[in-house]
Amino acid sequence: MIFLYLLKHQIIKAVRAPGFYKNVIANIFVGLAVLYFFVMFLLLGFFLRDILLEADLPYEPTDILLGSYLYVVVGGVATRFMMQSLNTINLPPYQILPIKRNTLVNYLLLKPLFNPVNYFLLVPIVPFTIRSLTAGDITILQGLSLIIIAIMIVWFNIFVAVLLKRRYGSSLWGILTVICLIAIVGVLEIYGVVSFFDFSVTVFGFLVYNPLGIFVMALCVLCAYGLNRRFFAKYYYAERFDRKSNSSKTKAADFSFMERFGQIGELIGLNLKLILRHKRTKSLLTVGCLFLAYGLLF
Repeated sequence: MIFLYLLKHQIIKAVRAPGFYKNVIANIFVGLAVLYFFVMFLLLGFFLRDILLEADLPYEPTDILLGSYLYVVVGGVATRFMMQSLNTINLPPYQILPIKRNTLVNYLLLKPLFNPVNYFLLVPIVPFTIRSLTAGDITILQGLSLIIIAIMIVWFNIFVAVLLKRRYGSSLWGILTVICLIAIVGVLEIYGVVSFFDFSVTVFGFLVYNPLGIFVMALCVLCAYGLNRRFFAKYYYAERFDRKSNSSKTKAADFSFMERFGQIGELIGLNLKLILRHKRTKSLLTVGCLFLAYGLLF
């Protein structure tokens, strides 16, 4: 019950925010874009089986879906790590109330699970599963396992990405490490050194076609959730956060060479320092520079 009240408070806070009504037009356009992609992916899910059959691939359509699950896990964690913002809560108003710390921690961890946008992955998977059921490719239990495991993949991605982001932050080295890992996986797959696709078919095929597969996937989700709870148990108090921040002091960038350009150079150096010290601005700058190298992938 308290969890629902916390969700209600956050919704009221978002609606009462000064920028909510100022961005109504932008939110309408975003909603129309989401609706457009929703319809496109929904239609893709219904026709995906026919497309894969016409492609004459050496795999069954269901096996191709299972082979993509591993890439969904890796890509989902990487995307959330680089772009998703962490959930926050204004603690002082709740600390004077008889609310347990575990309730606040559970709220921070479980709040993303109630965001419908996180389940966009199910839009093509559900109609694809329905088409596969009607065609006799899979049974009803296997179809339910496909959908349930897809939901658990979303939960696993959320918990792992949040843990990595809280543990390592949005540092440049963290983003570069994630990109290098994705590049290594892609190179090994393209040149046939290691077939992660076949590995994904084997692993997720076992999870889908085996009655215990759902319990194994649920155990992975619970482990990711438990690691997040352990992190909060270690760094919940303000003193622990100070100790953590003091142990890793950040070095301010030196732009003294800009002083030779006079007062304008000093102002430019000051703005650069402000950009590099602000997490969101720094991460957007880093991701923007990485997107400039998008053409090098082809």
